[in-house]
Amino acid sequence: MKLFKLYALLGLVLLCAASPARANWVTLEFPGAGRTLAGDIDSDNIVGYYDDAYGAHGFIYDGAAWTTLDAPSAPATYIRGIKGEKIVGHYKDASGHMHGFVCDGTTWTTLDFPRAENTYAYGIDGDKIVGYYYDVSGDQRGFLYDGTVWTTLDFPGARSTYASRINGDNIVGGYRAASGKGYGFVYTIPEPGSSIVLALGGLWVILRRRAAQA
Repeated sequence: MKLFKLYALLGLVLLCAASPARANWVTLEFPGAGRTLAGDIDSDNIVGYYDDAYGAHGFIYDGAAWTTLDAPSAPATYIRGIKGEKIVGHYKDASGHMHGFVCDGTTWTTLDFPRAENTYAYGIDGDKIVGYYYDVSGDQRGFLYDGTVWTTLDFPGARSTYASRINGDNIVGGYRAASGKGYGFVYTIPEPGSSIVLALGGLWVILRRRAAQA
């Protein structure tokens, strides 16, 4: 009987040890802010924005210190993503238009999709930045920017598309279908030259069919 009790006690201890640890919820509140929203995390650094009596401000929090980050001369700044020392987001200008930005802690660089009404940067990985913009017709469209080239990301047949995060060659976000229902998506960036290969392959098939018909 004593041996049985010993085994039972040992089993209970092992069961408790094997149980997953409970998740801990930690409230993040910028000191004195009316509202605080965290947008992304990389290592110990958390970024987002908060509201106070003067408007919206970006922040970075390293677990101990809060630092306000405001785009130069902007009445409102919203930080959305972080990777290493680079952060991205968007800010409002004096006329109310939104501009994307990337900041390395000291230098702020404005990101405006060509001929867009408003640009919002949300995610970054290396030199690649994703987000969305509104064109002159008011349509919401996703984008990928590699530091040189801007690429529009439109989910096939969707009414609107937005990209929110990027990890390597994979982009995630959401789109609204023609029915009005919203969906998420994951998109893998094609390898360089793959679109050309596909186009040439399609042309080759067409030429073969025409030759066969002749």
